[in-house]
Amino acid sequence: MPSLFSRARTNSIPGKKSARGSGDHAANHDEFGRVKSRDSGHGNPLSFTSKKDKDKEKKKAIDSKHRKRTISTPKPDGDVANLVAQIPDGSFLPLNLDRPRDESGEVKTLEHDYGYLSYERHVILGLDQVARLVDVIANELTSRCLTTPFIFSALALDISSSAIKRLIRTFLDTCANPSSEVDQRWREEARFAGPHELGMCIRWGLARVVRVVGGQAVRGLISWEHYTEFRDSEAGM
Repeated sequence: MPSLFSRARTNSIPGKKSARGSGDHAANHDEFGRVKSRDSGHGNPLSFTSKKDKDKEKKKAIDSKHRKRTISTPKPDGDVANLVAQIPDGSFLPLNLDRPRDESGEVKTLEHDYGYLSYERHVILGLDQVARLVDVIANELTSRCLTTPFIFSALALDISSSAIKRLIRTFLDTCANPSSEVDQRWREEARFAGPHELGMCIRWGLARVVRVVGGQAVRGLISWEHYTEFRDSEAGM
């Protein structure tokens, strides 16, 4: 009598065909009757990645590789592009709070508003506005926030998106309607803001500076080459 735990096949079931002699259909089963997995290269409908998906991913990778625009180069609208053409190379663009408009004159809807620095990203700040923003926030940071860790980090836990936007809106009011009352409101907002909100606001302001390099608008106060030269000189001291 065969053991119940033996793996040897028996003919206890009459009329059951052998897997080896039942053709292609039976060849897809093993000796225990389990269905074998098909080869993914023979048109398996259950394969996770089809040839069409692979071709689409390959085309996407090629398009991304040959993309000429970079994150540091903003895409200007018509007014900004005309302004860039009139400004000498190496100069900074003046204050511009106008929202971009389409061909019909309607205000464009800004999409993909992600992160703290992308809020009101159409704004261009001149050097005078950036200097005023940095002066107010730097005084607040040096007076009460020097011991706070991760002041300029977006990963800080104690940070409020609504507070950052309120701080930015209050500062933009001083640019659109300059007056002593509006300026006082901005300074009070900065005085009662948290350290991380102040850090994100100053980062936002520095990211709104646009200078002309080679006839194109480029973000940042200095070039990347000047920054790396400064960084290497500091590391060598």
